[in-house]
Order: sequence, then structure tokens, then C-alpha cells
Amino acid sequence: MDICLFTINDQILFFEYYKNNVPTFTIFPKLSKPIKFLRLIVQKFLPSKNHWFYTKQFKNVGKNFSTLILFDSPLTVPAANYIKKRYPQLRVIYWFWNHISNPNILCQLQPNIEKWSYDPEDCKQYELKYNHQFYFPEIVNNTPDEAETYDCIFVGADKGRKEIINSTQKLLSDLGQKTFFLIADSSKVRTNKHRLPYKEVASLVKQSKCIVDILPPHQKGMSLRPLEALYFGKKLITNWKEIKDTPLYDKRTVYILDVNTTNHLSEFLLERQEHNLAKYNENIKRYSFQDWLLNFQTSI
Repeated sequence: MDICLFTINDQILFFEYYKNNVPTFTIFPKLSKPIKFLRLIVQKFLPSKNHWFYTKQFKNVGKNFSTLILFDSPLTVPAANYIKKRYPQLRVIYWFWNHISNPNILCQLQPNIEKWSYDPEDCKQYELKYNHQFYFPEIVNNTPDEAETYDCIFVGADKGRKEIINSTQKLLSDLGQKTFFLIADSSKVRTNKHRLPYKEVASLVKQSKCIVDILPPHQKGMSLRPLEALYFGKKLITNWKEIKDTPLYDKRTVYILDVNTTNHLSEFLLERQEHNLAKYNENIKRYSFQDWLLNFQTSI
């Protein structure tokens, strides 16, 4: 099957070098600030003309591919509808890589567009198809080796979880752990404050012994952090209680906040990192990009 991926722009293509020869493009080209402003005006007052700003690769995708996967964003909804109308025979998969906070987005998508999500609760509530979170072993291989400078790290946007992130950092610091916590701004007026390129995030993961994973309220889908911990061979502290029902859970490598006691946390942090090698290798394959892609292909 000829399949390709499209995202809004290259800023979120953290995986662009690891996509295993799957063609990956952007919907919008790099635009100057005046043109971006013009695009916003058109989006608001002339939404039927959004295609003026699409790349040639996106406009012509139906000529070269049979299946298109679009990553979710307010800007990709009209793009999905446009391309399905332009190429009715094109299989268009709309992939929700984020928790659905506004279900109206589902009504805006054409019915003949396939809707998939990484969040089991969203799939159940909105009758979407499920596919797992994914990661790339190549990211680990291509990240330079670093000494373990930190005991515990967290890098992520606020998303309404700042209070619990800060309290978790204090808990760990009080236990004598050397922490690195970076909370990026996630206001409606998006800024680059405290935002890092993903290669720098991967470098910080290599410098740590343990990754902290704090999910925003209502999110039930797996974030990337459990997979970062898996692929980089790090411990994980998480408030994602559902991890206990996944193949990733191992009490030697995963600590669930609000389930265990603080004393258990101290013991967990002091214990030597160990893996069940067979289970570890199986999970590496299970949560790979190739397996994620295969799930779309076998669902036809």
C-alpha cells in the first residue's frame, strides 16, 4: 500500500529522520509572518480558500498515494476535508495524537474520513478506531551517549498540570533526588518559552536515571514518556494508572504515583535498574512505528 504522512509543519516532525522510508510531508510551507497573518484572516472569513496556503505535495497527494495519515490539529481538519473531496478514492486517516478536549472537531470531519486515536477512552466514547502510541529505536541510537547527570527529569507543557508537576518535583527533591523539570508555556498565545527541540529532550533523557510522566486531567492515552523510558532503558514515575494494564508495567521499572507510598518510592529509586530482556524486546517491537503503521494497513 502506498502510504504517506502529513503534519502541519516541520516543527512537530520530531520523527522526520526516523520514519523508515515512509514519505512524510507538511501541509503548510514555511511562511513569513505577514503571510501567516493573511492565512489566519482567510481561515476565519474565507475558510473555503484555505487550500491557497497548502503545499503542492499535499494538493497532489492523491496522484501518488492511496492512503494518507493526517495528524490532528485545528488546522488539519479543513485540510482533511479538502483532500477527501479532491480525491474521493483516497483513504484518509485522521490520527488523534492528542486527547479530544473539544468533541465538536469530530462533527467537522467528513463521515468518510477514518478517525483513529491513541486514547482508549476517547475511542470508546466517540466510537473511534484505536492504535497505540509509537516510538523509534533509531532516536536512541542517534542520540549521543551522556553521563547520567540527573536522577529524575520532566520536560513538557503546562496543560493544566503545573501544580502536580511542581509538587512531584518537590517530593523528589525532598527525597534527595537531583531533578531537572522544565515546564513549557501552553497558553492560547503560543510562545517558544521553555520549548526544546526534540533532540535536546532525547539528550536529557539519556542524562537521567528516571523519567517523570504526569498526564493532564482527563487524558487516558499513553504519552511518549513511558516509551522514552522503555526505549532508553530508564525507570518511570507516572500518574498514568492505566499503565498497570499494559505490557509496559513492571514494578521494578515503573512507579505509579498515588498508588504506592512515599516509602516505596524511596525504595524504587534506590533499586538497581533491571529488565526482563525477553519482555523488553517484545515491547520494543510492539510499540514501534512499524507496528503502528501495520495496524492501519491490516484494518482495511
